[in-house]
Amino acid sequence: MKHSIGKSFAVGTAQNIFTVPNGFIAVVYMVYTTNTSGNTGSYTMSWRHAHDVNHVIRFAYGKSLSAGGSDKFSQGELIMKQGDSLTITNSVTMDVIATFELLKAPPLYAFDGE
Repeated sequence: MKHSIGKSFAVGTAQNIFTVPNGFIAVVYMVYTTNTSGNTGSYTMSWRHAHDVNHVIRFAYGKSLSAGGSDKFSQGELIMKQGDSLTITNSVTMDVIATFELLKAPPLYAFDGE
C-alpha cells in the first residue's frame, strides 16, 4: 500500500521522518523538501540502516535551499528494510513529504552482509 507522510521540522540533528515497521520493506519513490524559513539554509537527508547504527547513507548532503526553495528526490527508488529510518538534519525549518510503498518483507531478504 502506498503512503505519503508530511512533517515539519525545526532545526535539529537526525530527526526521524519515518521508520520501516517490522515485517515490511519500504520502496521510497519521492522525498520533497521545502525550506519554510525566511533564510537560506541547508539539510542532509540520510538512510539509517537498522543492522548497524554507524551505517548511514547520505543521499542529500549539505544541500542548500534558499528561503521558500524546494528540492525533490524522485529519479530512483530507495529500498529500505524493516527498522531502517529516513532522517533529516537541517539548519533552518523545513517541511518534508515522503511517498513510499510498504510491502511484506520476503522471508530471506538479505544481501551483501546487510
